[in-house]
Amino acid sequence: ARDNTVRNSTGHVGVWLKSLTPGLRVSLAVDDGAATERGLLRDVVADGEWRLYEWDLDDAAQWENWFNGNGVIDADTFTLDSLQVYGASGDATLWIDAIAHNAYGSLGPAIPEPVAGTTAATAVAIAIMASRRKRLRAA
Repeated sequence: ARDNTVRNSTGHVGVWLKSLTPGLRVSLAVDDGAATERGLLRDVVADGEWRLYEWDLDDAAQWENWFNGNGVIDADTFTLDSLQVYGASGDATLWIDAIAHNAYGSLGPAIPEPVAGTTAATAVAIAIMASRRKRLRAA
């Protein structure tokens, strides 16, 4: 069996996931030394869209004791213990894209989604205009 990757206890950890199942909550648990801390539960938005759920390792208000811990990520390093999903009294479907750590800050996109969409729309419009110019020249 392989050991978990040891990471520095700075920055953010999170998971990208989507679901259509209402009433789900998600958390990540991390081992920091001999203790296991769990991020506070986040409500999963049941809209089928990819969303990031993340926790700041440096913010004690985002963590609680899970096993033998103190609710604070206070060791120099950590490893991922588990992804925890709660809710739904029956079957639930959840798609997971990635669980990640960024030692330098948020895992969120560098360009906010509405701006990224505008940029993509602009690129498509430029490509269409270039294509029309080529057709006009050929005629």
